Amino acid sequence: MSKRTFLLLGSMMLLLLLFLEVTTVAFLKTSQQTGTPQSIERSQYNKKKKGKAKENSMSAESSVKANQAKSTTAKKDEPAQETMKPAYTKSVAITFDDGPNAATTPQLLQILKEKKVHASFFVLGDKIEKHPDITKKAIENGNEIGSHTFDHQDLSKLSVAEITAEITKADEEIRKSIGERPAYVRPPYGSITSEGARIINRPIIEWSVDSQDWKTRNPELIVRQVQETVYDGAIILFHDIYEETVAAIPQIIDYLHSQGYQLLTVGELLDHPTAAENYYGRNDHRPA
Repeated sequence: MSKRTFLLLGSMMLLLLLFLEVTTVAFLKTSQQTGTPQSIERSQYNKKKKGKAKENSMSAESSVKANQAKSTTAKKDEPAQETMKPAYTKSVAITFDDGPNAATTPQLLQILKEKKVHASFFVLGDKIEKHPDITKKAIENGNEIGSHTFDHQDLSKLSVAEITAEITKADEEIRKSIGERPAYVRPPYGSITSEGARIINRPIIEWSVDSQDWKTRNPELIVRQVQETVYDGAIILFHDIYEETVAAIPQIIDYLHSQGYQLLTVGELLDHPTAAENYYGRNDHRPA
């Protein structure tokens, strides 16, 4: 080989090496900027994975919020829980005689209203004449009004004409106050004859438990007397003209409720009787 040919081959090899070096450097720069196909694929996969995770996180958060909203709506839609009412297994009627009294009867009516209890008031005609609004208020509060005659005379000692006057005059005053004749009559002292019962011609309401408030005039003794003598189906006698009775009534009501007694009007306890007989309690009535 000539010297000239040798130099030509060497020059060509140098040019080839230079071309390869330039091409390699350019390739490496391009790879760093754009990444290889494998790196591009890996990058896209990571992006998709992060996006999916974010999407799942947002979905989970939306689900929690939706469940919370549903729970709140359900609570709003739930009916308010009713207060448990006591289970009564027994019942009595509480009754008050000799009113209305301007000083004590309104206090008693307020106590009964607050305790959600109804009672029967056997009123005197001459007192209703002076205080018709009190008796009207008693009816408006859900209580019951009966007659205790006009001015508290012993009917067993009166003539037919006098008994008739006592009953009709009381009926008239009661009708003026509450708009109707009373369904029941309680004779003063519980005293009545067969002739008097015939004239009255309505159920005659006596009692079977006497609180003796008229006798003791002591709140503690009144409470004790009721506690010691009350029984299922009894009609209890009080008088709404005594401050001591008004003072004792809240404790008596609470005691009776605690013992399983429901407090009713006479009509409710006796199932609204109509026969002209003497009634002492539930299932206890006798010919006059």
